[in-house]
Amino acid sequence: MAAFLIAGIHGTAPEFVYDAAQYWGGAVALVAGESPVLPGSLPTRGVLTTLVYLVPALVTAAIGPSSTVWTVLVWNAAVGAVVAAVLLPRLAGVFSSDPSAPPPALRVWVSALLGGFLISGFAPFPLVDISSVALALAGFYGLVAGRRWWAFCLAGLALTAAVNLRPGMIAPILLAIGVLLIAHPRAVALAVPGVLVGFLPQVMLNVRVWAQWSPVPPETIPLSSVQAGPAPYTLRYDTVAFADQRPQQWYCDPAYAAQLVSDPVSHNQFGVVASAFQHLPDSLWFMTRKAAANLHWSFATPYENSPGEGSLVMALLVIAVSAFGVVALVRAAIRARSDRRRLVTTLAMIGFWSGALGTLIFSTPETRFALPLVLVGLIGVVATVPATARFSAPSRGTVVAVACGLVLTVALFLAGVEALTHALPPGPVIDAADCATR
Repeated sequence: MAAFLIAGIHGTAPEFVYDAAQYWGGAVALVAGESPVLPGSLPTRGVLTTLVYLVPALVTAAIGPSSTVWTVLVWNAAVGAVVAAVLLPRLAGVFSSDPSAPPPALRVWVSALLGGFLISGFAPFPLVDISSVALALAGFYGLVAGRRWWAFCLAGLALTAAVNLRPGMIAPILLAIGVLLIAHPRAVALAVPGVLVGFLPQVMLNVRVWAQWSPVPPETIPLSSVQAGPAPYTLRYDTVAFADQRPQQWYCDPAYAAQLVSDPVSHNQFGVVASAFQHLPDSLWFMTRKAAANLHWSFATPYENSPGEGSLVMALLVIAVSAFGVVALVRAAIRARSDRRRLVTTLAMIGFWSGALGTLIFSTPETRFALPLVLVGLIGVVATVPATARFSAPSRGTVVAVACGLVLTVALFLAGVEALTHALPPGPVIDAADCATR
């Protein structure tokens, strides 16, 4: 209930714009018995995006259009509460000896309060970020803690649905599954039927509407090409909403962009990765700032009100949770090195985190696309919460972990501040040559 109530602190949305308008439009079209292809922008979006807000769309149709913003807020608050108070504490428990055991009450409270606050900004808008990450993490949990064949099948279905909602989830999922194959080969194998079933809705839509046998929307490759072009030299893209300016807000590094002026334009993520390798070691600093900038959330995230770094309190909280969380996961892996099953599970979660990080730095993300890093960080933080509120002298390992978390938090904060000093004029992105002259 606490996590549910926290979601209301932002109030209802002024209106649904950009991506949110399309996700909502697809659900409304389904309720009205119409084709969701155009309202839901399904040439570029997965067919399952029309189902995420089907329930609030049904309620709105019954009550009236004036209830739209309230039904979405209540629905998202309920989903967010389940994620923060149920899913994340259970995932934090996978690093214990019994991953299927109920989480301690103290961990549930910490996760509910902290997680509820971190994702509360998403509650007013019909976006699919929370749903996609939640399905991916739920699928991960099913593979680790499942005991029956149908649990593994459902895990595979959840993982496929997550990718359909947000294609950027494919790298985190593949890396996690690749590691889990070491200790959970049976679980991964039994998940395959669920994966195949999860692809069916998209394949059926593609065949019916575009006569294409494909498991992805027809415009996926062209869209990926458009996004890959500016990825080697741009730092962050924000959707600025409810302000008197164009919604696209980009940032770039003129000095680094100058090195890329003569490079060929990237047409996919492989080209972006190749560019990063070509310009080592300078690209490492650029990628660090790119990741850090995307953690500079504000109270307006998932949208932004204006260019620049996020609100100090929210940005520091998001960065701290992300930093301390990944440090906690690394420490958990070190402590579990004598327990093969726990070690592999922890490394798989780190693999999921690494895939999410790679998706950020090798694409043109909006700030909200850092959500997987934030939630995995929160899982790591919650995993360190003791079962009871007992106070004792910290061990040497704990002191070292806290020191590492503090150093990483400060470093990411300062890197993000520096990255966001080069805001471009609102509107479409410019090329590397123009960025180099800023």
